Amino acid sequence: MRLCAALFFVFCFLSEALSAKTVLLLAGTSELGVHIANLLCQEGCDLVIAARNKAKFQQLNSKLRKSYKRAKISYVYMDYADIEKFNVA
Repeated sequence: MRLCAALFFVFCFLSEALSAKTVLLLAGTSELGVHIANLLCQEGCDLVIAARNKAKFQQLNSKLRKSYKRAKISYVYMDYADIEKFNVA
């Protein structure tokens, strides 16, 4: 609950700065990610959602596009379980 309150405060504080920005949302299909995606779309952000499960992304994408007609939403596959893929030399 404290995390949700903290996120709400951050979104209220940054709402003007977020409008018309592109945001990379990690774990975007998780329960918290879905809530954040909705908040970001309300603020007018374009989203790049990183997630493992493409089916969950497609469901989320469909819901977001119905609610936010102007939203631009993209998908990036990321599997955090294989962390070695993300190592940079």
